[in-house]
Amino acid sequence: AEAAAKRERQVKAMLERQEWLEKEKQLYASAAKQRAEREKQQLAIDIEHDKVLAVEFANRERYRSARPIWGVLMLGWVRLVRMSYLIELAGEGGVLPRRQELPEEAFISIEELQRMYYLRGSREDGLINNYGLLPIIVISFCWITAQHPDPEGKQLKTIAEVLEREKAKYAAVEANMEGNISFKGFQEMGVFWDWASLHQKDPARFDPAETPEAKPEAERAAFVEALKNKVAFYGGEEYENSRSPEEIEAFRNALHNSMDLWYAHQGTIVYKLTKLPEGCTTRKASYDDSGWTTYEGRTAELIKRLSSPAYAKKKWNLVLDLGAEDVDAPRRWPVGPDDFEGIIK
Repeated sequence: AEAAAKRERQVKAMLERQEWLEKEKQLYASAAKQRAEREKQQLAIDIEHDKVLAVEFANRERYRSARPIWGVLMLGWVRLVRMSYLIELAGEGGVLPRRQELPEEAFISIEELQRMYYLRGSREDGLINNYGLLPIIVISFCWITAQHPDPEGKQLKTIAEVLEREKAKYAAVEANMEGNISFKGFQEMGVFWDWASLHQKDPARFDPAETPEAKPEAERAAFVEALKNKVAFYGGEEYENSRSPEEIEAFRNALHNSMDLWYAHQGTIVYKLTKLPEGCTTRKASYDDSGWTTYEGRTAELIKRLSSPAYAKKKWNLVLDLGAEDVDAPRRWPVGPDDFEGIIK
């Protein structure tokens, strides 16, 4: 009997130990699971934090480094027009064609831009001019008509006159105190002008009867609704479909992924045509009353320096108001997001 009782106690103790071990195992597994979940959550937080830091870094570099500019040009969404071509065309009394109709010699290549930007003419050594400026001018202006932004070449003439005046400043060679070249000058400039730089619709296919302004008052509201629903098209269906699918895709990419870059970048120069051409009767909204030009102008004034560095012998402003009495007057003070939102409204 005593032996049986002892055996019973041993079995009971063994079962209790097994039960305890099972509970410990469950507790350990639970703790391990919780620890793994915490580590997973922390990893997710770290990844998101790293993403935020990466985006912040990319955003900072987007408007300072030349790499984003080269990237957009390499993709072909945007092409830049030669400064010399615009001056010559204006001198002949010409009108600027859309991108698809410009001759190849009107465009400047990315390779030529890089040769000017990098001190030794190569991207490989990474040495840039001491100014950190790009040989790029960006035009901000109002379209005079829906089918052609400058049908008489008046705005081209205004821009060309300023280019002619400024080009000597851009081309001036600078040396540092040791006599080494710090800025070898830009003998040519690439010009971003949306009409000539992006794929545009064919103005020859524009039907003026297919606009809200041309419709009788009784039909206007229905036509505007049809435009919203994309069953009618501003300027007509033939005008709407005058670009290839590839051109439309490139235009959309340029519009959504690069427009901020051209105007806000600290290395570009922006010309603002804030006055409509003399005798203009086809456009009612002014530069400051238009959404796109307000966005372009305010973006250009946001983070750029006022001018090329103070130590430069021939300084030039990075934002020029071609409609002001004094084109060389300093640009306006930047506005913050809240103020900008109020202006747009």
